Amino acid sequence: MKINCEQFETLMQFYFNDDLKPIIKTAFEEHLFDCKDCRKKYNAFKQIIQDLRDSYARFATNEGSVALKNREEQSINTEISAYADNELDLNENIKLKKLIINKPSARKKFENIISLRELLRNSFEKTRPEEDFSKKIVQTMSSGKKNNSKRDIVYALISFVSLSCIWIVMLVFAIGN
Repeated sequence: MKINCEQFETLMQFYFNDDLKPIIKTAFEEHLFDCKDCRKKYNAFKQIIQDLRDSYARFATNEGSVALKNREEQSINTEISAYADNELDLNENIKLKKLIINKPSARKKFENIISLRELLRNSFEKTRPEEDFSKKIVQTMSSGKKNNSKRDIVYALISFVSLSCIWIVMLVFAIGN
C-alpha cells in the first residue's frame, strides 16, 4: 500500500497517537522514509508536540501550586462563613481565630463577611413591614373576602421585590470581594 503526501499529512496526528492499523502504519513509515518534504513536516510536527509537552509539564507544576492555593483560599472562605454563622465546633473555632489573627487576607475576608452580615440584618430590619402581609393575604384568600385584597397583594409583592433586590445586591457585593 502506498500513500501520497496529502494522506500522509492527514494520518500524521493518528500516527503520533498510535491510532493507525499496522498496514497503514507501515505505509506511513515507508512514505516518511522516501519523501524528504513529508519528513521535514513530520520532524517539525514532532518538535512542536515535544515543545507542547515540555510546556505543559512546566505549566502543570505551576498550576498545581496555584490550584492548591485556590483550594486553601476556598477552604478559608468556607470556614470563615461557618464561623460567622456560629457553625464551628470549639476546636475549629479556635483554629480559625488563630488564622484570622495571623493572616491579614483571612482577617479582611472575615471583616467583609461580618460587615455584609450586619448590612443585611440592618436592611432587613428597615424594610420589614409592621404587618405580616403574607398571613394577611392567606387569611383574605381563605376567607373569601375581596375588599382591599388587591392593594395588600400589590404591597406584599413590592415588599418582596424590594427585599429580593437588596439580597441580590448584597450577594454581588459578597462575591465581588
